[in-house]
Amino acid sequence: MVKIKKTILLAMLGIATAVGGGLYYQQQSEQEQLATRAQHILARGIALYEEDRYGEALQMLETMPAQAPPDWHFPYYKGMVLVQLKDYERAAGHLEESIVLDSTQIAPLFALGVTYFKLGKLGLSKSYFAAVLKIDPENEEARGLMDTMASLERMQVEQPEQAVESDGG
Repeated sequence: MVKIKKTILLAMLGIATAVGGGLYYQQQSEQEQLATRAQHILARGIALYEEDRYGEALQMLETMPAQAPPDWHFPYYKGMVLVQLKDYERAAGHLEESIVLDSTQIAPLFALGVTYFKLGKLGLSKSYFAAVLKIDPENEEARGLMDTMASLERMQVEQPEQAVESDGG
């Protein structure tokens, strides 16, 4: 009698393990499928972006499932598409999100420098070029653009004073 109870108990334990394992496998499989789908959407969006098909790239990237695994590439490319479409405010938001996901990537930092320049926010622009230089001190393009932003900021400060002097004369 005891042997039968042990056998039944072991059988039930085996069934429970199999069912639990099956549910884990199914859940993991769904997560893997979601990751594969997200990678496909991202790859297609990047391909459309590189073909200068920005509207189509944006449409593709907007099909990304909200539950997709976080990846800095997704908001970066969405931001870059929006830069090309001259929607700089929205672009900045996506590029900022990209940096939140991985602050060590130069591309989104550089893109934010350009985007904030387009928005007329020279101080922010300069700060992003400075962030690029922190990661890559040899980046001559970022150094040149940071110097340009500093010159433009000085001109903005000097122009109101010159306008006052010429109005008074």
